Amino acid sequence: MAPIKNPIAIALAAISMCIAIGVSAQTSPAAPTSAAVPPPPHQKAGMDQAKWAEKMQERMAKHIAELHDKLKITAAQEPAWKTFIESTKPSMPPGAQAMRPDHKEMDK
Repeated sequence: MAPIKNPIAIALAAISMCIAIGVSAQTSPAAPTSAAVPPPPHQKAGMDQAKWAEKMQERMAKHIAELHDKLKITAAQEPAWKTFIESTKPSMPPGAQAMRPDHKEMDK
């Protein structure tokens, strides 16, 4: 009987491996379609891009003021603080706004 158990064990091991390979080879679910992806925050409630940018500037200014107060910047540290704030502001090269596509035109 010993010779019969060995081929059965080998067959069961082979079947188990085939099932494991099949399970691991399954493809992942498809990426969400563009309809499932939420729109950017400035397009959710019909807010135009200029209003959104203005709101973001206000939030950034408020955040900078709060940081200034929390850090208790002294008069001696003020020039370094201003240099730091200027270096962290996002900058666009001149004419970069003209190079950006108009989203309303792209929607057409």
